[in-house]
Amino acid sequence: MDILSIFVSLEFIMWVNNIEFLSLFELYARNSIFLILIIFQTVFNTYQPLSSDLRIGYITRYIIACITFFFFMSALLFLTQFRYIGGVWGRGIIFQNLILVFVLGLVFRWLIKLYKKRVIGAVEVSALLILGKDKLQTFVRENFRSLKNVNVYIYLEGNEKIRISDQNLSKVIFIRGKKNLESYFQKENQIFDFVIFDSNVSISDDTLRDLMDAKLHGLKVFDLTDFFEYYFEKISVLNVQDRWIVFSNGFSIISNKIALRLKAILDFVGALLLLILTSPLIILAAFLVKITSTGPILYSQVRVGLSGKEFNIFKLRTMIADAEKEGAKWSSFNDPRITKIGAIFRKTRIDELPQLFNILRGDMSFIGPRPERPEFIKILVEEIPYYSLRHLMKPGLSGWAQVNYDYGSSVNDSLVKLEYDLYYIKNYSFYLDLRTIIKTIRVVVFGKGR
Repeated sequence: MDILSIFVSLEFIMWVNNIEFLSLFELYARNSIFLILIIFQTVFNTYQPLSSDLRIGYITRYIIACITFFFFMSALLFLTQFRYIGGVWGRGIIFQNLILVFVLGLVFRWLIKLYKKRVIGAVEVSALLILGKDKLQTFVRENFRSLKNVNVYIYLEGNEKIRISDQNLSKVIFIRGKKNLESYFQKENQIFDFVIFDSNVSISDDTLRDLMDAKLHGLKVFDLTDFFEYYFEKISVLNVQDRWIVFSNGFSIISNKIALRLKAILDFVGALLLLILTSPLIILAAFLVKITSTGPILYSQVRVGLSGKEFNIFKLRTMIADAEKEGAKWSSFNDPRITKIGAIFRKTRIDELPQLFNILRGDMSFIGPRPERPEFIKILVEEIPYYSLRHLMKPGLSGWAQVNYDYGSSVNDSLVKLEYDLYYIKNYSFYLDLRTIIKTIRVVVFGKGR
């Protein structure tokens, strides 16, 4: 809808200001740069499903995105003197267009909200049916706590007694007995959004046939691991088995030499351009490190990369000198070893910029699992199943785990981050890389790094 509003407003502004182009193609080709607004909207988090309510916070982010876009376009005109914009448009026309796009955007969002309310407003809560045994207690409590107003129906074929207590789950309903389950599978009684089936737990042939019939009538049925991957965009490591990895779709990037070569070329070109653009910032940051604390400016550390190969990673020093004289330690929240200027660099990820040299050397990629230290790898491989799979791809300057989870400082944190890393490796695509880059920009803009 935003893309549509951009081009509708362009034509209207042209008509009002008596601006003529040779053709519609020329109009769209010359003014496609306005689509950068979509990127700004994404960075300021206006396309998240939970952001569809037109509340003050959401509208504020929407306004800030438009204002930021206007200043960006103004700076672009001033610095580059784009002829196809500067010669015809100017900041006044850009501002008129942006105001119209903003109004149309709010109208479209109001219509979307109205549409959702009329079509699915009768369903007050989402509903999940889970087929399994007592381990569902832990699974639901730990992984569904982010879902509010959810009815969780749990079907147990045996006589297991479990209790699930979580304030974020509005209701947990236990279904016992085949007859009761059949009635829920009937088309007129289907109230579930999803049925989650734990393939590690056997159910009767009758239940399986009922489930198949329900799926053929439109009910969405997921294996426990597949649902986790589909809904949370990560892979539940503790539920994964070897056969699932063997027979599931994905992990194609590992054997796709063309895609890997293309990714390497884009990494090299992108790192070279970014290094040139950020070199003044790196020099300034290095100067600040030097005058604010004693010790070297750059910090080199051994990390584990592709296929378990070790390499030296480069960073601007953000900790006091000899921060690990007593041995390797995980960085923690409000770590006293971090210097004042180092805390700022970590928030904005400026300390990571020297790793562009690692990308140019071929040790790293722009997007991928973050490289871990060999001292921690030895522990994590023993504690976490499938941890070594993250070494199937080059480590990244940023990654799917980094933009979806806070800084890891424990084995449990590493487990969660591995779930995101495996999702990235299994579902790698240019689109997923683009999503990660945009989320990385959001992290930097709002200072969520550590």
